[in-house]
Amino acid sequence: MIGYSGLTWGEIKKQTHDQGKSKHHTLDYDTLSRDAQERFRVKNLSEYEDSIFSFAFNNLTRIIGIRKGEKFEVVWYDPRHEFCPSRK
Repeated sequence: MIGYSGLTWGEIKKQTHDQGKSKHHTLDYDTLSRDAQERFRVKNLSEYEDSIFSFAFNNLTRIIGIRKGEKFEVVWYDPRHEFCPSRK
């Protein structure tokens, strides 16, 4: 994560993997797992539903958080990509 601190959001969003797919990106609240949506509500984060962002590390590990302007607040560590599962 420290390595990303010197990059702009544009530079971060341009990074790709797996045939050019976006590596780091925003997440739609509706695509989150049911458990993740419940945790989102319990943590009183509903005002940030449009600011959910995912950083991808290796095949499965994700860091999920909230973008607040130019800042990023880590909310969840997702070692098995279960917070917002991919649909393949």
